[in-house]
Amino acid sequence: MIDNIKKYGQIMGTLLLAYFVSIIVGDTVFMNKTPVMRPNLMQYIAIKTQSQFNTLIAGLGINNGKQSPASDVKSYAQVEKSMDSIPFSQLTKGVYAKDNGVNSITVIKSGELETVEYSYVINGKIVKIRVPKNFPLSEQQIKEAVLSDN
Repeated sequence: MIDNIKKYGQIMGTLLLAYFVSIIVGDTVFMNKTPVMRPNLMQYIAIKTQSQFNTLIAGLGINNGKQSPASDVKSYAQVEKSMDSIPFSQLTKGVYAKDNGVNSITVIKSGELETVEYSYVINGKIVKIRVPKNFPLSEQQIKEAVLSDN
């Protein structure tokens, strides 16, 4: 009897662990609840881990003589002014960026993007969605993602 309870407890514990791991991995590995893996996964994990570590350190009140991260943050206007001399590079039609090694600015001009528009009826309302022309998801996958958010 005790062995059965122990066995079922282990099974339930394993299922709960698997559930929470799938939630964490799903949000980290995949982009915005789509089946598309993050192309910058390792950078994303490093930044997220560093951010959580900084939050923990700040919460504990430990700064080891360093300035707080908030004091290093520049306003967008300061970053833009410091990068005035750097020209924008066109990454793709409608997407431009410039980088100085420390900061980067990305501009998306939606009027220049080649998009495809999809219309769906959700809860009696027409919802129109524009996605980039070569978006890696099919129309059916986009529709499922839109319906799952509502």
